[in-house]
Amino acid sequence: MKKAITLTALILSAILIFDSMNLGSALVMLLIAGQIPGTSASIDAGAMLIFFMFVSGILAGRLTSKLLSLLGQTTPLRGVINR
Repeated sequence: MKKAITLTALILSAILIFDSMNLGSALVMLLIAGQIPGTSASIDAGAMLIFFMFVSGILAGRLTSKLLSLLGQTTPLRGVINR
């Protein structure tokens, strides 16, 4: 019980600190507009596109591998010749 109270107080303190720094709006502005928090600089659209495609490719690969493991598929679907 004491551990749960300590953990709850720690989480709530972190939320208050992040809220006072406007971390949520800074993260949204980084993801939508490419504006780097704390500066007036921004990331160009091409670099943001490459970043988002990289992240979406990683997520799609992880999702596909998880679905294949849940379905019991142990080999890749293409490029494998069963002998």
